[in-house]
Amino acid sequence: MDWLEVFQNDLKEIQEKDLINPGAPFDDDHDNHVGYADDYLRRLYTLMMIYQKRSELALLEAKYAHRDRASAIRQAEEFRNKAKAVREVFWIELNEKFSLWDKPAVGIRDGWRVVWSESEGGGFLRRLFGE
Repeated sequence: MDWLEVFQNDLKEIQEKDLINPGAPFDDDHDNHVGYADDYLRRLYTLMMIYQKRSELALLEAKYAHRDRASAIRQAEEFRNKAKAVREVFWIELNEKFSLWDKPAVGIRDGWRVVWSESEGGGFLRRLFGE
């Protein structure tokens, strides 16, 4: 089975109860709400996070476990690359569905809110760290 088939099967297996909410808070001062992510975008986001988690768990396994470290590192790299590919698909789909290609910054917030904001040169980090 090729990766696109695996990818499609992994997406189909994600149930409503498995969805991982983005969790980032909506910023009333900077975010412009344009709508909500549909089921497909929610599944893509969740799959990206699942792959990322698998990569990070494999790295922990390589660091602390007594199993074959080379295998764990290979698995970490595999899932890191899969997460990266799904991340690209996710952002392309989100920009396409909401016609956000011309917006300086696009995001997804808690409750699946899709937003755009003006670029503020590090504004995200300032908001993240409360500065």
